[in-house]
Amino acid sequence: MMTPRLKLPGFHDILTQCRSDGFMGGVGLFIKDSINFKVRHDLSVFIPHVHESLFIEIISTSVKISIVGIVYRPNTPPRVNADIFSTHLFDTMDIINSERKTSIIMGDFNIDLLKYGIHRKTNDYIDNVFSRGVVPLIHKPTRLIPPTATLIDHIYTNDNRDTNRCSSGVILMDIADHLGTFHLVKNIAKFKQLLSQLNCDNTMDIECPNNAFNAFMTLYKDAFESTFPLKSIKQNRKYITRKPWVTAGLFVSSRTKIKLLKNKLKEPSLYNIERYKTYINIYITN
Repeated sequence: MMTPRLKLPGFHDILTQCRSDGFMGGVGLFIKDSINFKVRHDLSVFIPHVHESLFIEIISTSVKISIVGIVYRPNTPPRVNADIFSTHLFDTMDIINSERKTSIIMGDFNIDLLKYGIHRKTNDYIDNVFSRGVVPLIHKPTRLIPPTATLIDHIYTNDNRDTNRCSSGVILMDIADHLGTFHLVKNIAKFKQLLSQLNCDNTMDIECPNNAFNAFMTLYKDAFESTFPLKSIKQNRKYITRKPWVTAGLFVSSRTKIKLLKNKLKEPSLYNIERYKTYINIYITN
């Protein structure tokens, strides 16, 4: 593990595994400081340029997900080897399953899941994943470079007991040529506990069924809002630290670029694609 170079308020020091032969490559995890964990060195296989990973185990009785891992499969010859990568990944999944622990595994796998059904190696890879009771949670392209669209950034889980309590998807962003991905696990355990503690005796004494139902729903909503409070967050621009080299003109250009990207992705017409490409060329040149 390397000395942390980045710090986020409310998070532990970043955990990383990096290559020793260059400044690129490697994996990292930010973990909230309220979470107790230990690094799973036995699962954190790190073969530079082939299979780079980092796994932790969450130490908590209230969290259903036990193992969290970040994985990167480099795709730059000559050292890249998809077979070696897959073998280590499947071995890791087997160990987690043998321990009867739930897991989330995520990262840039450089395996296009959209090729399932038309590419033999991709078929074999997905079949091996499914055979271990693991399912992919991202189903839309994560890298869009016209005219191609690929799904190479994956999130997997073997926790299939209650998919309604989770939410996964793709984040529209222009920081890199990959889109961001996310997986949210809702705090359903606390909600169930509050429901089990509800005192509904008074509702049973209400003769009118409509009034009794309304009284029960009031108790139910109180428990729901206590567990999943609605938060409204508005970012105040005056508190956003801007680097000295980010001029007013550069800031406006950046916002225009993001707007054109959104238009291109929401409606990928030739007009929107060309507008974005033209602006990018001007943006980079200037």
